[in-house]
Amino acid sequence: SNAQMMLIEWFNAGNEVYVKLSENTIVTIDGRLVSNEVLPERVFFYNSNGDVVIYEK
Repeated sequence: SNAQMMLIEWFNAGNEVYVKLSENTIVTIDGRLVSNEVLPERVFFYNSNGDVVIYEK
């Protein structure tokens, strides 16, 4: 899908990728836990339907 291709391009460009596993659990692509404090104030991401979603602290 388009969202998958964009993720691959983003990752291959050396950008950080985070995965939201649950309401309060976010990890890096390597599975390391990430605290909410290290995330930017606003994150744009693609959900499983390929829609753009905005996460704000």
